[in-house]
Amino acid sequence: MKSPFFFMLALLLTLFSACSEQTPTDIQGVWYLEHVLKDGQKIVVNRASSLGIREEGMSLSWSRNSSHTEVSWSGNRAEPKDLGWVTTMICCDSELDNQLQELLGNDFEILRQKKDSLIVQTGESEWHFSRNRLPLELSESSWLIEEVREKASGDSWQPPLPYRLDFQAEGYRFFLEANSCWQACEYAEGRIFPKETGSCTEACCDAPRTEWLKAMRLDSLTYRLENNQLVLSSANYELIAQPLRGLQAEAKPLSAEKLRGLRWELASYSNGMMTSVHAMRHIFSFEEGKGAISWENERCQRDCNFKGQTLRLKSCADSCCPQTAGSISEQFEGDFQVFIEGSQIILRRGEIEYSLRPIRDDKF
Repeated sequence: MKSPFFFMLALLLTLFSACSEQTPTDIQGVWYLEHVLKDGQKIVVNRASSLGIREEGMSLSWSRNSSHTEVSWSGNRAEPKDLGWVTTMICCDSELDNQLQELLGNDFEILRQKKDSLIVQTGESEWHFSRNRLPLELSESSWLIEEVREKASGDSWQPPLPYRLDFQAEGYRFFLEANSCWQACEYAEGRIFPKETGSCTEACCDAPRTEWLKAMRLDSLTYRLENNQLVLSSANYELIAQPLRGLQAEAKPLSAEKLRGLRWELASYSNGMMTSVHAMRHIFSFEEGKGAISWENERCQRDCNFKGQTLRLKSCADSCCPQTAGSISEQFEGDFQVFIEGSQIILRRGEIEYSLRPIRDDKF
């Protein structure tokens, strides 16, 4: 009579063998191709490319072509059966399609997998995929819109108030003054296509100058990244934005005009040696020819001028700067540059820094 130990061992080996013939369940579904690495060189994929994984096989689609194969799984490796990858051949097949086709091998190994990303090796190349419909460089990123251009006339302008654009896995959202617009979308053939689902809030203070942005979300869009900036184009408009979150960009000054017309709340103050957060609420406001810090029943007012990327603040009379203001008011003069860090505005002059946050949360 065989030992129960050997019986259990044989049963476990049988179960393991059966399980190894099926795809890992957590990678089943659709993955979107980000790029391919061959000999350390990145092949940029600028069109809709997706990998579908199921228990019995896989399919890879790009442009108007697709490849599919039946596979058997062994751990993290899949081996194509019979004829291997079978590819459709459309008449308008491109050079990029042919290059991708040549890189497909008859072996398929999962190198690394996370919740939203997958790296596989096939042949001598690495293929990087994402669960997101949008490219990883856009997904979960936020952008500050700096300039808008109307294509027909060539006219361009800066939004009068800070407008933000957020990308998420399934779509994007514009924050426009008191309103916000959400648009679900898909990424295909290098374009961002809106889906039917989408909505905009309609606040009573809705401004006509936001109409072009709300119309833009209903059009298909193309994008490109240049010098750490996002250029987003529709049929009629093109906008330029700089990153707030997601794509890491070297800090550079903003136009001081971004401060105009808004009220800002002091988050913290630094003199180069220490950073302090004050219990009293300090409110900053900026208009051409005047600027002010207000706290409790006190107010320190002085002339200010917007000079490109510089906010120039003149000194004020002693009677305008009460002693209770302390170093916050005393240092609040000279030429400041304006930076963006996360959801806050930074006024910087040498080692002096004022970190300001917008009083209305929908600004950034």
